[in-house]
Parts: sequence; C-alpha cells; structure tokens
Amino acid sequence: MVLTPGEQQVIREHVQMMQRAGIGILVYSWWGRAAHSPGDANGRPTDDRVVSLVLDACQAAGLRVAFHLEPYEGRNEQSVRSDLDHLAEAYGGHPALLRHRERGNRPIVFMYDSYQTPPEAWHRVLGAGGDLSVRGGLADFLVLGLWVERLHGEMLVRGGFDGFYTYFATEGMTWGSTHANWQFMADFAHKHTLLFVPSVGPGYVDTAVRPWNSRNRRERRDGEYFSQSLDAAARVMPSLLSLTSFNEWHEGTQIEPAVPRDGYLDYGTQAPTPPPATRSAECTCRLCQGDGLCVQWGVYVAPCI
Repeated sequence: MVLTPGEQQVIREHVQMMQRAGIGILVYSWWGRAAHSPGDANGRPTDDRVVSLVLDACQAAGLRVAFHLEPYEGRNEQSVRSDLDHLAEAYGGHPALLRHRERGNRPIVFMYDSYQTPPEAWHRVLGAGGDLSVRGGLADFLVLGLWVERLHGEMLVRGGFDGFYTYFATEGMTWGSTHANWQFMADFAHKHTLLFVPSVGPGYVDTAVRPWNSRNRRERRDGEYFSQSLDAAARVMPSLLSLTSFNEWHEGTQIEPAVPRDGYLDYGTQAPTPPPATRSAECTCRLCQGDGLCVQWGVYVAPCI
C-alpha cells in the first residue's frame, strides 16, 4: 500500500485536530500482524508504513500513541504473543509510543473484546509463569482488557491483565459503561493494583448500521451528555481517561469536526473553541494529576499519565 501525499496530509491534519482539542494520546486501531491476521472488517491488512506515519505525525504534534488490538478472525493467545512481539520490535523505540512511567516505563496496549478468550489462555501470555509469557521481556506491555459484564473483573485478574477499560460511550449500555459502577471498579483496581481507564464519549447513535439498537441512543444535548460523562469519570480520579471516539462515525461518537448529516450527530452551533494548551500543573481540572498536556473547555479533557 502506498499512501498519496493527500492521504498522508489527512493523517497529519487529524493528529493536529486532536492536538488542538487537548487530546494527549491517540489510541490506534490495530488488526494484528499481516502474517496471520486477515485484516480489518473490510479485509484491509495491517500496513506498517501507515502506523509509522501516524507515529511520526504524533511525535511532531506532541502526542503519544497506544495500540488498540482488535479481535481479528483467528485471534488467540499464540497470535497475540506474536502481535506483541511485533509491536515491540517495530515500534518499541519510537519516541511517540506511550509509556507509563509509574509502571516500569512500559507501553500500553488496549485489548478489545478480551472476554472472548478464556482467562486460562490469556494467562499463558500475560501470567509471569505462562509458557508464552511476555513478562520481563521486550514485549512486556501493560495490557488492558475490556470490562463489560460484572464478572469480567475476576476474569481479567485470572488472565494476568494489567488493568481494564470500559470503551462504550453509552451510559448504561453495559455493566462496565454504567457510571454508577465506576467506584466499585476503581476500588477493584486499587485492590488488585490494576489500571482503571473509564471511557467517556459525546453521545451515541448507531442506528444507521444497527437499526434495532435505538434504545442505546444518547443525544449529545449540546455537550451536556459529554460533560456528565466526564464528571462521572472525574469522581473516581483515574490516571488515564479514554474518549470514544475521535472518528467512529458509524456509532455517532466522533468528535472530529463535522457537518450533521445522515443521522450523524455533531455539536452544531455549540461547537467549542478550545483555548491554547497549558501545562496540567497550571490546570484546575480534577482529572489533571500528571504532567501531561491538558485543556479545559468547560468540561474536563485530560488524558494525563
């Protein structure tokens, strides 16, 4: 795959949009090594040249990058071990790679739909004594699993995960995305020395692709829904916050600049104009506890680590 100069410019412009919005981390949707993954939902294989362009663009804009390992067909513990090896070898030395300074300076990988693989299989890769273990080696990432149902917390511990996130931008759609459960999840994370990354979003509407799912629609309400989600996250004081999403258009969660059309939602006349970024040490945002960049728009956007 060869990207045209125009396509390369689109990547740079998207990263610059994130930077202007006060986002500090880009979580890149990655579909595994081309050697064993059939690619994304449209059959497009992973291309390392695109990943490198994204990393370079983020470095230039002062952003960091983490990987979101998608559930490609055939994903299992053996293929994931190979994926982690590849990420470490190909990108482990890149300055834009997000690393958690308080967790051994290790890079972070989000494992989507982790519950589809049994904990015993994950433990082979993520457990210290597993026969495929990455622990203590070059590919020793901080791996965060997806917590959807209440029982998933114990499954993540047994699997050897380093933490968890909630992903879904619909409050109440899953047990994990229900704000009232976040304090329990934060306490669980503290008890097991795990990272808890709550996920917030500006709204949700996916009926263009899932006509039966109207009950999970959440109106943006001129930013009020987003603000309420951020307030809920602030109450559990996470060190890292994820935003769903920058441009997941088919689920209506995007914050990419947009014109409302075909059922997609946007802020319309209430679109915020962010001020220049400031150091978080000068910021009064309740989520700012680190020294990453943070911007306040009247809501808290603080992907600090």
